[in-house]
Amino acid sequence: MTFVRAVLAGCAFAAALRPTSLHDPRRTWAVAGFAIPALVLDAVDGLVARSTGTSHPQGARLDMETDAAVLLGLTVVLARTLTPNALVIGAARYVFVAGSLLRPAWAGELGPSRRRRIIAGLQGTALGVALAPPVPVPLAHTVIGTAEVLLLWSFAADITLLERRAARECAADEGTLLPADRPLPTPE
Repeated sequence: MTFVRAVLAGCAFAAALRPTSLHDPRRTWAVAGFAIPALVLDAVDGLVARSTGTSHPQGARLDMETDAAVLLGLTVVLARTLTPNALVIGAARYVFVAGSLLRPAWAGELGPSRRRRIIAGLQGTALGVALAPPVPVPLAHTVIGTAEVLLLWSFAADITLLERRAARECAADEGTLLPADRPLPTPE
């Protein structure tokens, strides 16, 4: 399913690069017709893998990387046809990964998160809505803006978690207590 999703997204990108599309910066069904099914399949592939017993960490990693590439590609299309702000959605993960090169704490392991899963799903939904030609442009802008705010909040929550974990580990290594680790004073 991940491969089918990648092919559909590739077709959406190809439709956006057609000579007629390059000279007409509007949202088209040629792009949306491939992109929306690719985004819908993203919601299904994990469920199918788990229900058929074919889930694997490498498959999950492939799915995550495919998700990131598809989102980046579709936001590039939306940056041209709707708003450059859409790039925030596509670039967020790559900026986070680049940031982890500068802040090693960000490279820490993040366990499964319902918040992350829901907000990632909302990103795909927002892109699908924004790509659909019948959706009024002001509504598409609002949907993309709301999705961006939620995504940035989610990344900020993860960064805070990773930074706090790194600070606790550093303090533990040094044998010091952080304010949150200090016992409460006892009343006399």
